[in-house]
Amino acid sequence: MSGDEDRDRNRRRQWRLATANSDQRRQEANGH
Repeated sequence: MSGDEDRDRNRRRQWRLATANSDQRRQEANGH
């Protein structure tokens, strides 16, 4: 059970990092 929670937490963190990176890239593109 705890393994599933860890996997879900990691997936959420990965997704948050991915979205943050895409947002940063979009802002940089708009800046140029």
